[in-house]
Amino acid sequence: MSTARYAELKYTPKDIGARITQLREKKNLSMYALAMNAGLDDTIILRSENGKREPTIGTMLKIIDGLEISPFEFFKPFTEC
Repeated sequence: MSTARYAELKYTPKDIGARITQLREKKNLSMYALAMNAGLDDTIILRSENGKREPTIGTMLKIIDGLEISPFEFFKPFTEC
């Protein structure tokens, strides 16, 4: 599997945080509810949304699962079309 298609991802921790916030609010979830859905501590959600922490891949997958979306849907805005 080639990783070349991922080379076009462009984001910062603040971008990731803003995307988490955007999707969480779209689903009318509190930070606490998202944390419970994802099986994470709510401080992880808080720090991720504030851009103070860049989540690991494992944490991101849990957040994405907690949002009930696909990784593709989460990262789509970060790709160049």
